[in-house]
Amino acid sequence: MEIPEDIGCLSSLERLELDGNDFGSLPKSMKQLSMLTELYVNDCNELQSLTELPPNLGYLEAMNCEQLQTPPDASEFAQVVAERCRNGVPYLHCIYMNSSKLNQKALSNILAEPLQIIQHRATAEKQYKKLIDLVMCYPGSEMPDWFHNQMEIPLHNWYNRKFLGLALCAVVDFKGYGCEDYYYMTLPYKCHIKTNHGTPFELDGSLLLCTYREYYNGRSINSDHVVLGYHDCSHLELLKDGFTDCTVVFGPPCFGETYQVKHCGVYPIFAESYVTQPCIALDKPSATNQDLREAMNEEYHVSRRLGDEASTSGTKNDLIVISSDDEEMEPHPIKIICTKLN
Repeated sequence: MEIPEDIGCLSSLERLELDGNDFGSLPKSMKQLSMLTELYVNDCNELQSLTELPPNLGYLEAMNCEQLQTPPDASEFAQVVAERCRNGVPYLHCIYMNSSKLNQKALSNILAEPLQIIQHRATAEKQYKKLIDLVMCYPGSEMPDWFHNQMEIPLHNWYNRKFLGLALCAVVDFKGYGCEDYYYMTLPYKCHIKTNHGTPFELDGSLLLCTYREYYNGRSINSDHVVLGYHDCSHLELLKDGFTDCTVVFGPPCFGETYQVKHCGVYPIFAESYVTQPCIALDKPSATNQDLREAMNEEYHVSRRLGDEASTSGTKNDLIVISSDDEEMEPHPIKIICTKLN
């Protein structure tokens, strides 16, 4: 079975469910479906690639796709993110649970370019406003190397830079869990923040992993999965003057959910970067993914000191000390910690 090329003529189509069909790829005309925001291709066991995404897609679910190997590349994914930001639509979720043949390396770095677009767009805006929440879930057991569970950011590196949000990552052991018995499955977290004025407050958030539909066939999730997300904070007045401390805590699971967070990490996103970065065009991202990963790792001149114990989790962590070339200013670091409760 193949999806007909003229599906692109369905210009008013908003939701498309193709679960359980035997097609190998999506037709190129899918890019013409400018109104399509939800696409479901679960249990499509002949599907090998997902490289033709509609420009305004907000929710993609490709669970249990046994032959799926090629996800959207970073540039294509970034173009969808740019379109969502431009249209003021605040979310983009891509769920690949149990699709075990996917190129995990490609997926682990796919958020780098969209986050640079968010940074670039927010820096260019005269007034900051909520941009977009991103979520991606795929089989795997390793966090991308630009996420860390402890960070210090001296004043040199964030002063006069708007704090935009937090990129988040967790490795989750689902222990044979299935989401068919619930309306949705989420990974909850809390952000405990202290402002520069000493005011403490909390942000509640969750990364949506799947929604309930009658289609689900009851398959269990038996392997570790990586969950990536972005929590947008650019619209929060409390943070307009910055903050000194931020602790992100994943879990515990919601009632009835039995998964366990094994590892977690965080990466802060600021506007107006002082380091040289690849130029990102909103319509045509051109920098390579390697360039972007290097820019994210170098943005704060990161240096590692291994072997520190995290008092909150009891596990061995990396302490990331972020330094600056300017030695004249006394550093006043922002401290960021990411931990878990199971």
